[in-house]
Amino acid sequence: MPDARLRKEERLKSRKQLNALFAGGRSIRVFPIRFFSMTIEDDSQYPVRVAFGVSRRLWKRAVDRNLLKRRMREAYRLQKHLVYASVLPAGRQLLLSCMYTADMICSFEQIKSAMGKGLERLAAQIAQPQ
Repeated sequence: MPDARLRKEERLKSRKQLNALFAGGRSIRVFPIRFFSMTIEDDSQYPVRVAFGVSRRLWKRAVDRNLLKRRMREAYRLQKHLVYASVLPAGRQLLLSCMYTADMICSFEQIKSAMGKGLERLAAQIAQPQ
């Protein structure tokens, strides 16, 4: 069974990389999640680094934002093998951001389904020659 943990090193925390991702990355929408992705030159043990976000403007209460981020992290953790299967060339890394865009709290099943569809689309984009 593949490693299904979401390690600290797999998290995207660099403000510089996040700004570059939002400025020049590609976007995919699968309700209720919007995916931003970009490949960069980097030798790392983990080929994908991911960040999760929920708008403070839409979700005023931190309890709700944390609930939604927890659900997205778990959905990603269970299905990250979909992106890892699409092998990136050596020395390349995928930066990924998952933003929750709905104005209602969706169930975990809806979020998991959207995460799976989005990751499959990302894998298809990665597999295509640029």
